[in-house]
Amino acid sequence: MPGIGIAEWAEPKCDGAAPVPRSGHTLTVVGRRGIMFGGLAEDNNEVVMMNDVYALDLGGNDPSWSALSCEGKVPEGRWRHTATILGEAAVMIFGGIGAHNKRYNDCWVLDVSGDTPVWVEQATSGNRPCPRAHHSATMVEDHLYVFGGYGGHGQRRAFYNDVHLLKTAGEDETTLEWVKVEATGTPPQPRGNHTASYLAVPASSPEKLLMIMGGRNHSTYFDDVHFLNLNSHVWTTLEDVPSPMAPCLIANHLAVAIPSVPNYKIFVFGGQEGSSTSRTEWKYINNVNCLECGRMEWMASDEHGANFVHGTFPSAREDVAYAYDKKGGKIFVHGGWADKFLNELYSLDVSAIVGPPYAVYSLHPSEGPLTGSTPVRIVGEDFRPSSSIKVMFTDRKNTELVDGKFASSTEITCKSPDWTKYTAGEINVRVNLQGDGFTVNLVKWTFFINTKPAKCVAYGPGLFDSENAGWGFPAIFKVQAKDQAGRNRNSGGESEYWKPKILFKETGEDVPARVEDCEDGTYDIIYVPPHPGEYVIDLGYCDPLVQGEEVIAVRGSPWKASFDDPWIKAKSQNEAPKAVTGTQACAIMKKMVFFGGTLEELVCYDADNQAWERPEVEGVAPVKRINHSMTPLDNEKAAIVGGQFGEKVFYNDVWLLICEKGRWRWQEAGDVHGDKWGARAKHAACLIPVGKRV
Repeated sequence: MPGIGIAEWAEPKCDGAAPVPRSGHTLTVVGRRGIMFGGLAEDNNEVVMMNDVYALDLGGNDPSWSALSCEGKVPEGRWRHTATILGEAAVMIFGGIGAHNKRYNDCWVLDVSGDTPVWVEQATSGNRPCPRAHHSATMVEDHLYVFGGYGGHGQRRAFYNDVHLLKTAGEDETTLEWVKVEATGTPPQPRGNHTASYLAVPASSPEKLLMIMGGRNHSTYFDDVHFLNLNSHVWTTLEDVPSPMAPCLIANHLAVAIPSVPNYKIFVFGGQEGSSTSRTEWKYINNVNCLECGRMEWMASDEHGANFVHGTFPSAREDVAYAYDKKGGKIFVHGGWADKFLNELYSLDVSAIVGPPYAVYSLHPSEGPLTGSTPVRIVGEDFRPSSSIKVMFTDRKNTELVDGKFASSTEITCKSPDWTKYTAGEINVRVNLQGDGFTVNLVKWTFFINTKPAKCVAYGPGLFDSENAGWGFPAIFKVQAKDQAGRNRNSGGESEYWKPKILFKETGEDVPARVEDCEDGTYDIIYVPPHPGEYVIDLGYCDPLVQGEEVIAVRGSPWKASFDDPWIKAKSQNEAPKAVTGTQACAIMKKMVFFGGTLEELVCYDADNQAWERPEVEGVAPVKRINHSMTPLDNEKAAIVGGQFGEKVFYNDVWLLICEKGRWRWQEAGDVHGDKWGARAKHAACLIPVGKRV
């Protein structure tokens, strides 16, 4: 299996008699078999249209070919037709080119459910598309969407940009109904030799899209991309992401849209690369490109895609038969044309890019000791209950598997494995449900050498004497966990391993302490000293898997810290106001200003000079009141709002108290706009800095 984010070409050894070289044929995966039909080939130096059927068995270690003898009336030989899976065990053929350049618009169904495949010419009703080839046909649930192509009745030939759908499920299963889709919006130009891919952006979106890419007409190669909304049948653009362009001016290529969590991936290979200056200047190519449909960005690659594609590339070619085997995670490519008919079979393993139908996004915690047994929450998407859940911890050279447990569609739990026989460091974690393949999202876990108490560092005001340290208030210090190499830990999960012990030295009283995990490799130790005096702070560490019951002291432990009475009674100058009720206070000009209640005047307390002041205030003062609000607006202004006088008189007026250059004055805010609020008291008010609103 290739590494995460890498696709890999292989030319598998095939058993059985292979088909003759050909191009313009089709390959459709049904179960674990690829069903190949038709194509253009050479027989005794003459070009012939083929109608033979082969099966490519994908269930063994190596694929194998076998020719199938079919019952029923056989379709006429053809190439550049389309073939799509119908139901679970049938292939539907539509259109194509036959002898003498005849175009078809017939439908054939090959039932491969039994021991002998059976051909049936499918009866249809409704508005059948005109005869054509070079078109696309895409099965979406029970509708077959046909777009574009080149053809027409009789000798008339034209490129098309029409859309038709064939309803493959209904009351009458013997006759299927064609419907011409009257799509609105701006359609692509008429074309053929394009590709059509079914996808959703994102993959979980109910909005289903048909993406048309590239192609050509009589005069032009295309590199544009168009989206048909299959819910509304509107040609549309994408929201929030840019519409992509094809990798180049391209036609006769393959494009495979593969569901992936959270976004589809579209792989493009081969075809003709056109020129922007001349219709006749083109070349065969063997590039591989991958479109990440969440961002609508192509994966970075060199000319051939070798930055993310390894292995031996097929030679440049067009008109290949191709199909995606979702069980094996491989795109199979057969035959094609490059100035001669080709016959090789190649596989492109994309499993390490596409992944299974679920994904992993994060781990909590994201690191743990080499000894393992750390509980891990794996957060992701589209998990499902499974009897077998395996979690892989791997650095590519070494791998350990542990069992996982389903918690929800977004969470799986497990315990980290014992990694002591390997090297500490960063590794990848991947998940496998019921054998569907391991996830490919890059999610990192770090194995660290177990925490070494002697290397850990504790710091903070809770360890030392401080001018601001007062008993009765929380004292806090931190400890930074470090491993045996002295490297800082960057995740938590070890709260119970830290053993703080706080003693009041005078009486030997134990003081409770708690440990808070900051989840970044540090822990807060918090305690409240209950008395003034000296305390002894001891901090140890005990990992029972490593040390048993032994508690090892952290570097520098123990420490001593003293705590004084935090309250100091100030000796104030000047006469203090009498005890008052109903007053309010706020800070202006570094002074505490008191107004209202039973106070007869405005009073200030200057904390710097520890002095009471009674400034002269200019202007008309507000009427006496209690239970109002008083809110500082800036360093020089405060707003007084509402309040009451006695039991029955309430106010809703607004006053400003202003101190400018030592001069105090009252100002009624008479120009307040808007609906005035009701008179009230005992309310609360504060300043909202944005817009200075109270």
